[in-house]
Amino acid sequence: MYDRIVVPVDGSDLSETALPHAVAVARAMGSCLELIRAVAIPTLVGTMNEIALPASFDPTNETRAVEEYLEGLAEPIRQQGVRVVCKVLQGVPGHVVTQYVRHNRPDLLVISFHGRRGLRRWLAGNTAERISRRAPCPVLVVRPGMDGPGR
Repeated sequence: MYDRIVVPVDGSDLSETALPHAVAVARAMGSCLELIRAVAIPTLVGTMNEIALPASFDPTNETRAVEEYLEGLAEPIRQQGVRVVCKVLQGVPGHVVTQYVRHNRPDLLVISFHGRRGLRRWLAGNTAERISRRAPCPVLVVRPGMDGPGR
């Protein structure tokens, strides 16, 4: 039923709370997990005289660091017998993750959600909510503080 499960992560503990739930479904269904993370690459606007990127910014290093992060998450999951694919996307996270999910059509999207309400939600926005609303597949939303799978 769920051959491919996509789990977007952003490097935060909150985003990683979705992993145990995704792993539980993947193990039960024999699914492949796709761990994805977006790297926002700065774009230049104007002329080179007006804007310059920080000397320390190197897109290759940024991408490599994200690949290492994803592989660090993937290895313990693989040790549980789950197939894992890691993908680094480039661009604004909410936009490129939504595009990825629409284009690749996974069977399930598992995403964490911080659950802000009221003014804080309006001011901060919610990337997870925007992605889940636009997903062309079922979405499992994991909130902070939820017990692990099966509890």
